[in-house]
Amino acid sequence: MPDGTALLRCIPCHKLSDRATARWLLPLPPQTAGHYAVTVPLESNRTGSVHRRTNVTSHPPEDSAIVERARTGDAQALGAAFDAFRPRLKMMVRLRLHPTLRRRVDASDVLQEAYVELARQLPSYAEKQPLPFFLWIRRVTGQRLAQVHRRHFGAEKRDPTLEVFLQQEPMPQAGSQVLADQLLASMTSVSQKAIRAEACELLRQSLERLDPLDREILALRHFEELTNLEAATELGIETSAASKRYFRALRRLRGELAKIPGLLPDA
Repeated sequence: MPDGTALLRCIPCHKLSDRATARWLLPLPPQTAGHYAVTVPLESNRTGSVHRRTNVTSHPPEDSAIVERARTGDAQALGAAFDAFRPRLKMMVRLRLHPTLRRRVDASDVLQEAYVELARQLPSYAEKQPLPFFLWIRRVTGQRLAQVHRRHFGAEKRDPTLEVFLQQEPMPQAGSQVLADQLLASMTSVSQKAIRAEACELLRQSLERLDPLDREILALRHFEELTNLEAATELGIETSAASKRYFRALRRLRGELAKIPGLLPDA
């Protein structure tokens, strides 16, 4: 297969499949998508609730029945949709949880706090719907994660350099160490423990050399699997600018990876 970087020089970004282009440039992380069987109540009668068994992927579209019901304020549907999105939300939390908190804070606890807040905000969201449903869930989860950080570190110790402002809402940045771990996990060529540890450190340094916004869009697109439109909405930029920045970040990171001996098969 031709090298993805060479292909990108001659093919406009919008003509390429995001997933295929990313695969050419970088190894993709394990898929967060999965299938979950959830039970959604349809109606109630004297004998209790009538239920329908529904298979839902972790990427239910915005126009799916569950999301539509949740968007109109159905608390039961909110729970079903949240469970469907859980793998993506957990990935987001793991990418952004401060390294010193990983032994003390579990991602599932952050998600539980987020769900309580989502249920509280649901009536207001149903009335105004300021964001697409998944981005609203993700935004509230990110805000809860930021509160967890403040709770442990104290507001006076808050470091703005560790936050990224998405549409004026601060959210912890994806950590370079976690991104390096995720990338390395998808590279089967690195197996020996000593070599792997050295490669991970070099990879972390490579990620640190990237522009913070480039790291952020890599986290959004490559690891959290946001669509280009979702990433553009979160960053407050045009979709064309988000697409160009994503592919540019992929190329830059691949260039950095090529400097690490034995990390890329064709390097």
